[in-house]
Amino acid sequence: MISFSDLKAAREARHHRPITVLDGAETGHASSSTAGSGDPSIAEPSSCACTRAFNLVSNAAFASTSTSASASISTPSSTTPAPPKPTSIDPRDTIYTLPPFLQVRRSEGSGRGIYTTKRIKAGSVLLLSTPRVAVLSTSQLSSTCSGCFLTPQESALKSGQPVQGIKRCQACRATYYCSIACQRNDWKEHKPECQAHKVLRGAWEARHSGENGKLHVGEEKKWVMSEAVRGLGRLIWARKREREVSGKDPDWWAEIEAMESHVETLPVAEVMRFGREIQILRQYLSCADAASGDRPDPADMVDYGFTSSGQLLNLISALTINSFTLSSPSLSPIGLAMSPITALFNHSCRPNAVVVFPNGGGEMNVVAISDIEPGQEILTSYIDVSLPREFRRKELKDRYGFECDCPLCKTGGSELPVGPDVDEGMELLRKEEEGTLDHTDLDTRRRLSSIIIPLTRRLSNSSHPVLALLRLQALVLTPPTSFRSHTLAITSLAQAYSGAQMVYPPGHPTLGMILAEWGKLLAMESPPEWGETNKVEMMRRLEPAVLVLRRAGMMLEMGFGAGGGLVGKEVEGLRRGCEGELQLLRMAQ
Repeated sequence: MISFSDLKAAREARHHRPITVLDGAETGHASSSTAGSGDPSIAEPSSCACTRAFNLVSNAAFASTSTSASASISTPSSTTPAPPKPTSIDPRDTIYTLPPFLQVRRSEGSGRGIYTTKRIKAGSVLLLSTPRVAVLSTSQLSSTCSGCFLTPQESALKSGQPVQGIKRCQACRATYYCSIACQRNDWKEHKPECQAHKVLRGAWEARHSGENGKLHVGEEKKWVMSEAVRGLGRLIWARKREREVSGKDPDWWAEIEAMESHVETLPVAEVMRFGREIQILRQYLSCADAASGDRPDPADMVDYGFTSSGQLLNLISALTINSFTLSSPSLSPIGLAMSPITALFNHSCRPNAVVVFPNGGGEMNVVAISDIEPGQEILTSYIDVSLPREFRRKELKDRYGFECDCPLCKTGGSELPVGPDVDEGMELLRKEEEGTLDHTDLDTRRRLSSIIIPLTRRLSNSSHPVLALLRLQALVLTPPTSFRSHTLAITSLAQAYSGAQMVYPPGHPTLGMILAEWGKLLAMESPPEWGETNKVEMMRRLEPAVLVLRRAGMMLEMGFGAGGGLVGKEVEGLRRGCEGELQLLRMAQ
């Protein structure tokens, strides 16, 4: 019924994550008794997954228990608005093109921000834009299309066509495309990048190839520049291309120059680091005009419209501060994106809007996740809002140089949990973030279970790092290989959802993603050896699956906008399939 080959970790995308150019209520957990034969790596679940899921869905998790197609969903209302700050409109901000109900205004302390002039309902798309530049992380280049930023499975879901293989650019051997159309649409941007990649690859192969003339395993992509360098390259080449045609900067370059850079407040060490990054960028740009095998000198930046190193310093610093995490339709971080208009939204740890890519990286949406009244500022979050207060404030201070005074930060924070199990859990989360955690390793499953069980006995499901570990455990166990792993994965997501409701704002897309993951697991057709041998057992699985998937669809529409994006489309199709199967089973009784 459902394939898990394309399931990703739907982590909270940090919309302005740190980058560097130098980069080459709660329910109890499962019982602690060990599992029997079939899956020795996990603990024995405490109860039937379907029964547990149905109880959680019907009681604690949802406000509505209706199972009809028209089940209602309560719209999260906006929090009591704070007294409006005195604001003003600056003529310099007329360079931005916004919908008529949005205005760029300035206020004391917050600087520029975006305000609404009309009442906005939760789930409304406030702003739809195309990123000025978007690039994939190096680890994603061979599995995701550099044109539409979708995997082959996501592309097939969007088009309704069978899954097609992803094909590599034969010239540079670095970028991949899902179709000829995507490759052609991206060619203007990729052309100088393609030549630069060929030169870099040739130089690396000359130095690191083995006796057979091929690169050693693990060396294939080490010559590829970081996403920040590639993003800056595409931006600067686009500017140069338009200057050569018109003799002046393109209109959109004014938005780039207007981005905040905070260069004047940077420590000396940071300025020196950016200086080194400028040299790397100049070398990369010059490779686009060189032949394979050449060792070009660093580019003369006057040729690209820059008259001083200060202008380059401002650009790199602005990209660092204003870049967004390019995320998949399921919120997995896959690269970097920059949109000067979208970067105007200010931060709150209790945001009333989110930045998402519901249908792929070519479409960047700002979606209201609560009702917003006229005159209110629209606020997104620059960080993961599920983190403890101390973590959030430190990241905001270190990364953006400001102390957050949002209502959530003003209320204080609980004492951070400590202990060996917390430290070990944080280490596993760090490895997952770095992409070095082996999900197939039985020891990983054992460690997760041995950490989570004692943590959930003394901490709530909403606490850090319990919530993240519960989601990680479900991901590691997917696709499940036994009844026990299937049950534990479902139980983990049920607990994760109950915890996520405590730390994420109502309407946040992460809530919809957890429900979607939960619903997929419930809808998974069990093999005969798992014990689902009769119609009653099948109905016990499908009934909670329908309920969870219905709620997931509603929440996805709230967090991603109408339709819920590609994930919403997938969930809707799966829900309809489960309802049809359930109807046939009931008719056969």
